[in-house]
Amino acid sequence: MATRGAKVKPEDVTDVNTWVYNYKKGRVNVVLGENGEFLVLDPTLMRQSKADALAAPAKIIPHERGYDAYALVDSANAELRASALAKLDSVRNAIYAQAEEASTEFQDIESDYLAAVDAWNAAPTGANANTVGTLQRRLAAADTKFRHALYPHRYIETHDDIQRRTIDYASKDDRKLKHILFQTIYESSVPSERIVTVVDKA
Repeated sequence: MATRGAKVKPEDVTDVNTWVYNYKKGRVNVVLGENGEFLVLDPTLMRQSKADALAAPAKIIPHERGYDAYALVDSANAELRASALAKLDSVRNAIYAQAEEASTEFQDIESDYLAAVDAWNAAPTGANANTVGTLQRRLAAADTKFRHALYPHRYIETHDDIQRRTIDYASKDDRKLKHILFQTIYESSVPSERIVTVVDKA
């Protein structure tokens, strides 16, 4: 069984997944190059000189590099800036399309619900009560779907270390609040959805 710090045979590293696996295992001949290349060094050459092994790696595993579009919108490179803006537009348009579809569904159910409520109020008996209840549940589900479409990555953070002076600065009280605070974070996208692939030019 190979131990951490051991070397791996270059022929056993065939793609990004096997490179990452061996890199995490601490194989000393699986390294990042100065420019972010995924290198596999020759074990024999390493014994002579690591500098020589780095200069002539046994393998360079091809991979794409990318950046979060938000990090590129102010880039001095016009091409990267345009790619970043196009990516953000694409992400936003996808969100808007889903939200519009969910909104239309909500409005349709809401219209049926209001009509059912009017019919229920006008009837001498509660004959339409079941219809109203059913539509009310559907309306609540449609509202949840619409909110999720707008912010598909919304999550809740918990804070249990908030000082009292954060809430009331004039108190100058450094003691922590007795209760946990919950904060909703509205995220419409995550970095993996905003990646702009960067191609190195020779």
